[in-house]
Amino acid sequence: MAFDEIDYQLVMLLRKNTRLSSSELSKMLGKRISSSAIRRRINTLLDNDVMRFIAFPDWSVLGFPVIAIIALEVPRDKSTSVSKTLGEYDNSLWISVTSGRYSIMSIWRFASTEELYRFTENELGKSGEITSSEIFISLYLAKRT
Repeated sequence: MAFDEIDYQLVMLLRKNTRLSSSELSKMLGKRISSSAIRRRINTLLDNDVMRFIAFPDWSVLGFPVIAIIALEVPRDKSTSVSKTLGEYDNSLWISVTSGRYSIMSIWRFASTEELYRFTENELGKSGEITSSEIFISLYLAKRT
């Protein structure tokens, strides 16, 4: 399936506000495309995994004010399996195998710094694959997307 400029513009508009109606999107696109055509395009984008709609909560409001970036160094041949294991934790938000100093970069949510400490000691600490780690606690979130 080939995607065009209108598809790209739809994704960018919906990225800012997923609650826009197809008629609002049509107006924003200068009425170059009908509401029904927009609905078909959105369904095609969703069906082809070009985009997806997800809830992006404000974790601090939900009782998880501590956001931590955890950087891990593991042997390269273990990075995929370790990242998949980490992804099984409910408080993991984002995990990526990366190039550079660390093999894995990840973002996590915690109810407190004590919970973060227990996680690093009891969960990360028991993994024999992690050779080093560095934890960064978010002090201020300047942008959320």
